[in-house]
Amino acid sequence: MTKPASTQPRLRRPIVRVILHVMRLFGAFKLALVLTRRDVRILGYHGIALGDLHIFEPFLFMQESTFRRRLEIIRKRRMNVISLDAAVRSLQDGSGVGREVVITIDDGWWSTLEYAAPLLKRFGYPATLYFSTRHAVDGTPVAAVVLGYMLWKRHKTQLKLENIDPSVDGIYEPGSEHDATHVLLERKIAQLNPEIQARMLQQIADNLGLETAALTADKRFRLIAVEDIRTLAQSGIDTQLHTHDHFMPTEFTELREQLEKNAAYIRKYQDGEPPRHFCYPSGQHTDEHPLWLAKLGMVSATTCDPGMNHAGENPYLLHRFLDSESISEIEFEANICGIFDIAKLVRTSIGRVLGR
Repeated sequence: MTKPASTQPRLRRPIVRVILHVMRLFGAFKLALVLTRRDVRILGYHGIALGDLHIFEPFLFMQESTFRRRLEIIRKRRMNVISLDAAVRSLQDGSGVGREVVITIDDGWWSTLEYAAPLLKRFGYPATLYFSTRHAVDGTPVAAVVLGYMLWKRHKTQLKLENIDPSVDGIYEPGSEHDATHVLLERKIAQLNPEIQARMLQQIADNLGLETAALTADKRFRLIAVEDIRTLAQSGIDTQLHTHDHFMPTEFTELREQLEKNAAYIRKYQDGEPPRHFCYPSGQHTDEHPLWLAKLGMVSATTCDPGMNHAGENPYLLHRFLDSESISEIEFEANICGIFDIAKLVRTSIGRVLGR
């Protein structure tokens, strides 16, 4: 449940936001929406923030008020929010009605059930949850995110870990937020079993002067339970595949095992057709993965690559706009209207003319 490096949100310069406001005032947003009306927009979200999580990690956690405003903008622009199934059919046979938007949510954070689902139901918008089932089945907090939060909350120049596990014992020197040491520790703890994870979190909390029991018991760091899939379905949220352990296997047999395990838990609590749509964990994929997914009977796969989706798009490399707390309202509206896609097309065309 890490941030894909290629899509880390960047705060744009204020001048860009001013330009976007002027463009909207003079009708550029409406024109862009007309020009891109046949393209399918797929939006990507993660969890709703509890406490200060949107400050700690604005890519993963968005305030409930921000998410509600996004839905209001979608409604204001008269977008047609459709299911992922309908979107894939639209791209294949051109049967879409135009201005189509798909809402996807990754991982399955508890806040999705508690906050996002009721909002989506109120607006009457369907959505797809790409559910990673390991922590949901184990009933354990996502240790890597708890660890990252503790390091963010209490900065310390040195951490000494001992008698936990040979793979993590040692002296670490955490620097700034999300530096190499932070990433290394988060990667290491994700590979441990829940019992050793708990010991590691406890020792780090002791070092930092934090109450680990309060953090690990807090639902902000937990996923929904697998049986909550039924409750989500009542709000119009369809549950699909994100691997069991939230990582992208590099071997075909391992990918098959991950998807089979992931699907087994989902099918237990979801009626109808078995899950057949997939989202690459952290956006990681190689040229082989689309071929493997087709062989395994998947219908589609979404990436973390920005942009809209056009008729005839490779269904195993669908683009998504990953929304976040760091993105302003005007930038969000510009994205769903197609401003940035048209700007990219114009730049590419000019480059070709100039021979670049």
